Amino acid sequence: MKRKARELADQAAVRQELAEQHAALAKQNRQFDEWTAARREELDEHAARLVAREAALQHERGTLEEQHHQWQAERLDYEQQLRRLRARLAETDRELVAA
Repeated sequence: MKRKARELADQAAVRQELAEQHAALAKQNRQFDEWTAARREELDEHAARLVAREAALQHERGTLEEQHHQWQAERLDYEQQLRRLRARLAETDRELVAA
């Protein structure tokens, strides 16, 4: 009888230990799930900021390229005007020398 009572007590102790281990593992699992969810949220937010920054940089690059092309066109116009003015000046000089 004592043996059976001891076996029952041992079984109860093992059940108690298993229940405690199960509760501890379940708690660790919940904590890990919370941690991974928080990390995932942080990564998603970071990714969204990077995507927004990339879009802003692409827009800025487009603006700068457009401005560069505009300045190139203006520079070419000024160079052409300068050549015409130099040609007129040279012609005027020749007319003055000939007169």
